[in-house]
Amino acid sequence: MESTELLEKKIAVIGAGLMGHAIAQLFAAKANAVSLFDSNQQVLESAPARIRSNFEILLDLGFVTRDQVESA
Repeated sequence: MESTELLEKKIAVIGAGLMGHAIAQLFAAKANAVSLFDSNQQVLESAPARIRSNFEILLDLGFVTRDQVESA
């Protein structure tokens, strides 16, 4: 499988907790459409803010570009 085959996929992540939101972030950074699900509404609602915060840290450290953050 070529690496380009992993791009532009529809991804569902079940669980938005410590690992789930990070997994969703990883796929989103590679321009995938990601749907995040969790049975706990509070955890699900807090996930976008945690993902944005993580992206800002990665941006400051030079691991991602502003374009990657904005397209995720």
